[in-house]
Amino acid sequence: MTDPVKTGELIAALRKRYGMTQAQLGERLMVSAQAVSKWESGQTLPDTALLSDLAAALYTSADYLLRGGAAEAQFTRAVSVADTVRAIECLAEARRLMGRNNTLWQGMAEGVEAKMNTDLDELLSTDFLREAAVAELLIQALEQGAYVDPEEAKARLTHEHWRNMVLARCERKGILPRPAE
Repeated sequence: MTDPVKTGELIAALRKRYGMTQAQLGERLMVSAQAVSKWESGQTLPDTALLSDLAAALYTSADYLLRGGAAEAQFTRAVSVADTVRAIECLAEARRLMGRNNTLWQGMAEGVEAKMNTDLDELLSTDFLREAAVAELLIQALEQGAYVDPEEAKARLTHEHWRNMVLARCERKGILPRPAE
């Protein structure tokens, strides 16, 4: 059930996060600042014809807006960014311990290369590429219905490029960082 007050609070928080006034948001959607004010105060909900454009203006989904920021209940599982980073680190450690000429390592590398069309040794060669693998795993998890905490992604992913990719995918799935206080 849509709670107009929670939806309005979310619209206001997102609008402020992205540095827009009520008038600017209204102009973008071709409605008055007063209409935006009524949404934000919970007096009315946005017209359904505007939801898609409103969600795009606020970098989120219509579902997330209508849920008032509540997380989607149908997440299949939660995926920890820290555990994903550790998994990639463990792969690098396995390569170091076994050596690149070990038959087991070579079989693992061939399997990864066949499935992902990437050279595993190269993927593990730098921090930037290891984090690319982490980002890819997180994005795959999100696409499969998993929940990834955007706050944890912000804290754990050190390369801005990969962090922004994961955060953008979280937003597309309606998972947003907590608005700044």
